[in-house]
Amino acid sequence: MVSALSNPPRSAITPNITTLTAVQVNADPPSIQSISVVQSAGGFAVQLAGVADTRDLTQATVSFQPAAGSSLTSAQLTVPLSSAASAWFAGSGAASHGGQFSLTLPFTLYGTYR
Repeated sequence: MVSALSNPPRSAITPNITTLTAVQVNADPPSIQSISVVQSAGGFAVQLAGVADTRDLTQATVSFQPAAGSSLTSAQLTVPLSSAASAWFAGSGAASHGGQFSLTLPFTLYGTYR
């Protein structure tokens, strides 16, 4: 906020400010910037990088689509993230990253798969 301006050698110029306006900017929901699937022994991992403006993540919901002729016990999984996200964003390692995060969700496969 500017309260006064000076224009030497002339006198100070004081603006006539009578109204202040507050603007609320709503936070965006977390967004995923990149995602990849990496095969591992006995399963795979979903790796993603994203941004959470609020530095808060509560959960990740992962949906799977079985191949034709196959079935899944659970096609959708919800992974709680509150504790891990709170620890990350409160830690010193996150300070220089703002709301950026990376997340690896490992999955183990049981039964017959290819």
